[in-house]
Amino acid sequence: GWYGLAAARTYLKLQPTVKLLITDSASTVGGVWSKARLYPNLEAQVKLGLFNYTDKPMRPHRGDPHDPRVTGEMIHSYLQEHAEDHDL
Repeated sequence: GWYGLAAARTYLKLQPTVKLLITDSASTVGGVWSKARLYPNLEAQVKLGLFNYTDKPMRPHRGDPHDPRVTGEMIHSYLQEHAEDHDL
């Protein structure tokens, strides 16, 4: 999930030569936001801009910067991209 990815990224910044194995019981990253746990119309109870890592903002729902919704699919995609961007 959020904190596991953040912890792994931080650890690898501090120890870049370490070979770190990240495991998860789900088949995709995300913890409670993993693909298998999502359901139609799932939304977080937080507005856009408050639920992301500091180095990369989350893209708005359907590209509309005025839409404050954060869907489960958005979160899963964001965490997947974060893991890929940082080779986690």
